[in-house]
Amino acid sequence: MLKASEMKKRCPRAMAWALLLALALTAAPLLGGCSGEPASTDGSGAPAAQPAEQAAGPQEPGEADGSAVTGADKITVSVEVMSATDEGAALYSEEMAVDQGTSALGALKITGLQVSVEESDYGPFVTAIGSTANEGSSGWTYTVNGESPTVAADQTELQAGDKLVWEYVTF
Repeated sequence: MLKASEMKKRCPRAMAWALLLALALTAAPLLGGCSGEPASTDGSGAPAAQPAEQAAGPQEPGEADGSAVTGADKITVSVEVMSATDEGAALYSEEMAVDQGTSALGALKITGLQVSVEESDYGPFVTAIGSTANEGSSGWTYTVNGESPTVAADQTELQAGDKLVWEYVTF
């Protein structure tokens, strides 16, 4: 077996790789993956299971189970989803308790209605609610307190007492 000093002379590239590998193996338990935070364990040395909301990616409050969330920072908002076929009829109309910070899109998902969303250059875009899909120059849009926000529904944060209305319109 070669001594370290002999290895330096004969195989400088191999020595550099061995040093890099040793450093990586030493640092890996401290890094906890790529997040820069120490890895959590369950006491046995094995990584602890991630909560469902972390494993599945970011979610709106209440999105995981489709129900209104509970907690000290709840607000009440009114949500209506208007029917595309029966003028003036609502598919959904209720007041609901949601976490502060819930977006217009998050509140729509909490209703329990089937919602189809596609990513666009401007953010998530609602392409269908229930069995009614966007078609031609008709599609789903939303207002908050009678005003049309200028940002995607995931960027519109609802406030206590807001009235959110999703409506199928022809442009």
